[in-house]
Parts: sequence; C-alpha cells; structure tokens
Amino acid sequence: MPRIAIIDDHRPLVELLTKFCVSEKYQVEAALSGNEGLQLIRETLPDVVLLDLNLGDMTGIDLLRIAKAEGCTSRFVFITGHADVRTAVDAMKNGASEYLTKPLDLNELRGAIQEALDQRSQGTTGRKVILVYPKQQAVSAVG
Repeated sequence: MPRIAIIDDHRPLVELLTKFCVSEKYQVEAALSGNEGLQLIRETLPDVVLLDLNLGDMTGIDLLRIAKAEGCTSRFVFITGHADVRTAVDAMKNGASEYLTKPLDLNELRGAIQEALDQRSQGTTGRKVILVYPKQQAVSAVG
C-alpha cells in the first residue's frame, strides 16, 4: 500500500486530505508543522508528500530542500493557496513533482498522486505545474 505524508499547518485541510487519501486506499500519516513533517518523512519514508507552501515554522520549499539534501526519494506535491509563477518554478527546481493550487480539485489531486507514484516507481521526474488564476485560466508548464 503506497504511503502518503500530509504536511500542512491547517488542521481542517489535513483532515480532509487524510480522509480523501484513506478512501483512495493509501496509508496516511500527517504533520502540522515543518519540523514535525521532516521527522515524519525521516521515520516513515513516504512514497509521496503532500505539502503546503507555508508551514508556520518554515516554508515547504525549505522542507523540500532539507529532505532532498538528506537523500529523501519521496515525490513532493505542493498544494497552496499562494500561487505565483516564481514560487512554482522554485519548487520545481528544488524537486517538486507537481504544484497544485487551492481551491483543490480532488480529481486533479488524485491524478497528481498517481503521477507522483508512477514517477517514483519509474525513477523519473516528469515535473508539471498547474496554476489556476481567478478568471479560471489554466497555465501549464512542463519541465
């Protein structure tokens, strides 16, 4: 059973994502801060990490950098309400598999998790960014 780590400082979103991932038959662990998240990653070695950009005690990008520097092979999917191109590019350059924006489309999340799992099993990066702007225009960049 694939392992998913959810790291977000917003408890209601963590609960929603946990419920969704359990319904998708994933083993789920969650953390409510960056430091807790790093410890969770070290202890559980998840296949995919669902990660917020703003974690209170550090940024999601900082957490990603630390985890990758420690040799973490998990795939990281950013989920954030703060969509901007510069941050998305920074996340992707540091090893994120995908960057999704809130409000979250659960079908899009399902696909992002599956793609991250596929990338992990194939050893590929296949990074993709999807930014949705208020006028519902989607901008996609593949890197």
